[in-house]
Amino acid sequence: MSSQSGADHYKSLVEQFYEALLLLKALSGLRDGHDGFPGRQNLRKERLRSFLRGLAYFCDFKKGGDTYTGIGLEEAETEYIFWVTSNKHRPELAAHLSDMLDRLKKLKDAPEDMKGRHRRSLQAMCFSKSGKRIGMYQTHLTKSITDAQNLLTEPKTKHDRELSLWMSGLLEADPKNYVELCDSIFTASKENHMLRLLRSRAKFERSLENIRGKRNAFDEVKHYIGRLASHTRTLNQLCDYVDDPLIEEIIRAQRVRQIDPLEQTSESTLDIQATLNGLLVGIKDGAERREVQSRLDDLNRQCEIFKDISNQYSYFKPRVHAEVQILEHFYRNNLRFANDDKFVGGSKPSCECCYLYFKYHPARMVLPESSHKVFINWSLPPVAEPQSGEADFTQQRKILSKMVNVLIYNAVSEILDCRTAPCWRPDSLTDLSSSIASFRLLEPDGVTGPS
Repeated sequence: MSSQSGADHYKSLVEQFYEALLLLKALSGLRDGHDGFPGRQNLRKERLRSFLRGLAYFCDFKKGGDTYTGIGLEEAETEYIFWVTSNKHRPELAAHLSDMLDRLKKLKDAPEDMKGRHRRSLQAMCFSKSGKRIGMYQTHLTKSITDAQNLLTEPKTKHDRELSLWMSGLLEADPKNYVELCDSIFTASKENHMLRLLRSRAKFERSLENIRGKRNAFDEVKHYIGRLASHTRTLNQLCDYVDDPLIEEIIRAQRVRQIDPLEQTSESTLDIQATLNGLLVGIKDGAERREVQSRLDDLNRQCEIFKDISNQYSYFKPRVHAEVQILEHFYRNNLRFANDDKFVGGSKPSCECCYLYFKYHPARMVLPESSHKVFINWSLPPVAEPQSGEADFTQQRKILSKMVNVLIYNAVSEILDCRTAPCWRPDSLTDLSSSIASFRLLEPDGVTGPS
């Protein structure tokens, strides 16, 4: 393949990629299923993965994608290096992570009668930094509880009265005292009888509404209890993990370095056509291609799906996500992951594109926890010379080609199946599980791990 034809093929792949991505977002933006936290049979490595994820969690101060944080741990000859980055450049990030690690080391070294004081100091610092996120969750929880109690109309059953009283008690903590707030919600999250009542009522409301993709007040109460409780739970885990010999060794010989976000590749200049030719080209069977075209035309008449796609594209500003930055930093610089465990700790589950990029990258990374949600503002990492024959370019084209095939397959499947949006679920699994033992890593307190 000549240099020019290779570049043209790559440009065509990029256009197909974003056309399929935009269409998937317009259709629903959410794949069914949620790949959970990747565990191992080796308990020490599993603890280290959870430790990295917990650190990343407390580096992500706000809701939204800007502060999403990724951490990769390098094992150098004489030290361990925490490589950290976010979706958007944050100059204070490395200093904050260093502060957390220093405080954890002091906690480990403190005499028994002083450990509680060091733990409270660490908790106050982490929760203060996350104040905007915690405050937003508390506001949402208050509103959701009010909405839920309004649905418990008279005459209330015995279980309804129990649930109403319990939910009212969730609002008694001082909303400005983030430690007290999260600790009290964490305690409430261990009351399994009340959680069963909450889940049961949420399921009942879903059956009444029968609207896919719509969340009800009881689901939201459950979700925000989990969000707030996860702050205390994650802090407790970080403090417990310093007693692990491997983690103790790491925090005694650690250094933190920050990766500057990779520049995005040049924005694709898509020509959004009603026929979405780039997507249809990927369908080899002529009869299937005509059927997809017909279904697309029907969708457009019913809900102006192409107008929605064009509106999304008007806000199109792709960027390289943090976990991909970590992957490429280690791969391009031939760095060794600690314990040869090619894992990136993320503050939230990865999106669909990051998951696919990890899956098809030759580095053979540990596949991340993923919500499989579709976000259109996603960019491939840049390559130095996007020309045919260049190793980096050839590798990236192979990855992109596999990603395009998956996205086109998913888009075509949704169109042919006439699928509607799946039932609502959050990006992460910090919400309470739908059953007491539904996730392998569920802790005895009944709350799943951090996002």
